[in-house]
Amino acid sequence: METGSPSNQGKSFRGLYVGGLVGWIMAIWDLTIMVLLVIPISSLFFPDSGSFMAVTATISIYLATSVFRSAGGFIFGHIGDIFGRRLSMVISLMGIGGASVLTGFLPTYSQAGYFSIVLLVILRAMVGLFAGGEYGNSAVIVVENAPDNKKGIWGALMQIGFPIGFILAALTYLVVLFYTGIDSFSSPSYTAGWRVVLWVGIIPLIAGVVIRLAMPESYLWQNLKDSGKVEKSPLKSIFGKRETRNSFFNAWIGMTGFAIAYWLTAGFLPTLLPRFAGIDPPTSIYVLMIALSSSLLAYIIIGWMGDRYGSRRAFYFFSILGIIFSVPMLYLLLLPSSGLVIKTLAASILTFTVTGAWGIFPSYLSDKFPAPIRVTGVGSTFNSGFLIGAWGSTFALMLAGATPENYLIWTTGGLIVIGLLIAAGSAALTRQHGRSRKRFARPIEQAGGK
Repeated sequence: METGSPSNQGKSFRGLYVGGLVGWIMAIWDLTIMVLLVIPISSLFFPDSGSFMAVTATISIYLATSVFRSAGGFIFGHIGDIFGRRLSMVISLMGIGGASVLTGFLPTYSQAGYFSIVLLVILRAMVGLFAGGEYGNSAVIVVENAPDNKKGIWGALMQIGFPIGFILAALTYLVVLFYTGIDSFSSPSYTAGWRVVLWVGIIPLIAGVVIRLAMPESYLWQNLKDSGKVEKSPLKSIFGKRETRNSFFNAWIGMTGFAIAYWLTAGFLPTLLPRFAGIDPPTSIYVLMIALSSSLLAYIIIGWMGDRYGSRRAFYFFSILGIIFSVPMLYLLLLPSSGLVIKTLAASILTFTVTGAWGIFPSYLSDKFPAPIRVTGVGSTFNSGFLIGAWGSTFALMLAGATPENYLIWTTGGLIVIGLLIAAGSAALTRQHGRSRKRFARPIEQAGGK
């Protein structure tokens, strides 16, 4: 039996938390900086396909990395469960940062033709692969070592690395854009601003790796190692037992639904604001940062709700909010006559209500799997949800057709509602995850039938 959380070892637990949070911030910085660069990169790598098709093609290339992200969830989950959470976290962070920095050296279409697109796909696949190992390890190492009655709030405090990383990426974008100017920022030159933005990633990469090398290993995994009970084949254990197999598919369905909703809100806003809402950079970046700040508050609220009322009720609450507010807020955001204040408020409410549920995922997913297979379970289900869900914005653009301005509200809003209904349905089919956290206290017996 596990010895419980290290609540009496506050300093060591803070080291675990800081290591998980900083790495997650860095991972999100790398993932979202490319989302912010969709518009300039689309014109540099797809110059002959027209503005709308160039944007769609660029988004699709980024989202194609979801296949590799899913593979990374399994691979680095395997490493985390067998060789330790910390080792897997260091490797994944180095891979994400390295691939992102290398992207800044890519030749554009005018310099290398279709070869430039091939290189872009390869590097985005590498980012996806290593990013797949980041969430499972970071979420698990914080949640499984948090106090038993505060796993929801500590998981949410780890999840806030997402809006923080997004905002830091946006600030980097703004600073470089200010110094280079719009024309120089989007040029194919090797001194162009978009390249500098990617190269800056070496700074948080180094900081993140140093912090992670200094952080302690997960107490619970160390207990498993010391007792000789590390699972030798986590993936086999997940699919070899009915309970964990059901947990995997239930979590995967829920993550797919929320991934659809995410990619139509926070993941789509960097493109939606300048391309369809009429808010050009740098103003669009300011609006984006305000909107993402609202999600930070939502994460903390739902983490607290999960500890107090249970994850399922928290899921329902935010799913209902998202279903109610998504279409009206999209309407206000895309309405040409809406002023900047109204558009900013609409983007913030949309992000708060639709993406707020992400704050409960670290504890919700960790609670589904016992310690010996926890990283594999969490990493694989979280990232596999993006296999379908990450194409939400592409589906919305395709359904809207050649005149997306006329139909984008309904295609985007409709898909958000569908995604949230799928997620809520998966929560309805799972057992209540509440305050007892009994799965965290019985890890060995539930793994692989041992």
